[in-house]
Amino acid sequence: MRRLAGDPIFATWAAIALGSFVTALLLALLVFPLRARRRFRQAGKPVPTWPAVQGVFLWPPICALILLFLLCIAFTALPREVVRSVEAADAASPVLGWLVFAGVVTLTCLLTWLLMGLSARKHLALGYRNVWLPALLLMVMALATVAGLQVALNRARGLAKRSIDMTNLRQIHTSLVLYHGDHEVYPPTLRLLVDAKHLSPRQLISLWSGYDLQLFEGSTPYAGPCEVGYLPQAMDHADLIVIWFDPKYHNGEDAYVVYGDGRFQDLKPEQFAAELARTRQWLRDHPRPPASQPASGPATLPASGSSVERE
Repeated sequence: MRRLAGDPIFATWAAIALGSFVTALLLALLVFPLRARRRFRQAGKPVPTWPAVQGVFLWPPICALILLFLLCIAFTALPREVVRSVEAADAASPVLGWLVFAGVVTLTCLLTWLLMGLSARKHLALGYRNVWLPALLLMVMALATVAGLQVALNRARGLAKRSIDMTNLRQIHTSLVLYHGDHEVYPPTLRLLVDAKHLSPRQLISLWSGYDLQLFEGSTPYAGPCEVGYLPQAMDHADLIVIWFDPKYHNGEDAYVVYGDGRFQDLKPEQFAAELARTRQWLRDHPRPPASQPASGPATLPASGSSVERE
């Protein structure tokens, strides 16, 4: 929760959603009803009650959003092949996505205008021309609320997935230590930890991936995907990266790494590239001696100033 509250993207879109929602409520419950009642007074007609006027400006946008929500549910209920083909077409041509979005917004605004016009004619004896501006403003505010809420929720879901990735990396490091205690050697690949029942296959992939692990569960030896980077030679060195999740699994924003001493760190892509290059260069400069020829002494690690600061 602390990380979610301090995330600027989540805070910005949550503020947009909240501000749009409050603005829409003020317009529907106060501004437009006051304007309509003033028109009736100026025309010398009987002034309608507050509930009647508020209902004209409140329920049509809600009904339009409900219909839009039902359309989204119907789209997700389509066969998976159809959904994937639509997503592939959208990825291949971004203009198509914008055209679809503009069409949805236009359709929703028209639907709101029609519903509001019908309600205004029935309860207030007003024509369609008198409610086009309220319909447009209310629908824009409602769509801004939905868009801001959607982005904020996606961001929150993404941060939750990253927290699980972080936990999985720590568990992988613990499993490496346990494997070494059982076999007196570190596994050459992380898939052996699955075969040794120290890990589940789901801990070797990022939650951002779309793999169907049911195809690989129960197979021995495990031959499924593994998205965690691993340098077994670095396990005995506290300041070298041992395991990591690449930034591409986190929208290119950051990488999760664990050092040889079990220390976890969240690095920016530039820091991650520099640290990984330093680790690999050190391992090339200090190759591990053959098992029959023990090393004469411990190798010297790089200066602490060249490594990223600990948390």
